[in-house]
Order: sequence, then structure tokens, then C-alpha cells
Amino acid sequence: MNDLHLMSVRRGMDDDLDVISELSRKLSLELNPTGSDEPDQIKKRIMKNIHSDGQAFLFEINNKIIGYSLVSKNNDPCSIEEFFIIPEERGKYYGNSA
Repeated sequence: MNDLHLMSVRRGMDDDLDVISELSRKLSLELNPTGSDEPDQIKKRIMKNIHSDGQAFLFEINNKIIGYSLVSKNNDPCSIEEFFIIPEERGKYYGNSA
């Protein structure tokens, strides 16, 4: 049996705001361990992004969220504003196609 798990990608919705904000907070702490935005500030920033010129995407394995990205559609081409995979899921080649 093949242990390969396929990653799925789905659009983040308003219902996903808490999980996206928590992942964004973890990214912020990883980049700057001495400080991070307050959870309410992060939620406001994420909400502003997805309600204006951006879109959030969630990465899942077996219905478990393992990461996210925020994409800005303000530029052509689009740009990735944030990208985060939880540390325990990194290096597992989910992004490779078989």
C-alpha cells in the first residue's frame, strides 16, 4: 500500500478566519520570535486581505489543515503575501505530483 497522501487546496472562507489567523500568528512568531501581532490585529489584517484584493487558500491532508497562503490579486501576476506549512508537515513532498 502506498503511504502517499495527496494534499488538497481549498479557498479560505470567513468561517476559516480563526484557523487562518492562528496559522498567520505562528508564521509571524517563526519570523520574529520576540514578538507578534495581537490575535485581533491579525484577524483584522486577514479579513481586510480576503475582502479586498486577496484570497486565502488552505492546504489539507486527510481533512486536516496543514497550512495556508494569502494571495494578493492586486498585481499582475498575482503575488503570494504569506505562505506557511506547519513545521511537523514540512519536507513531506506534498507539493510534488506523482
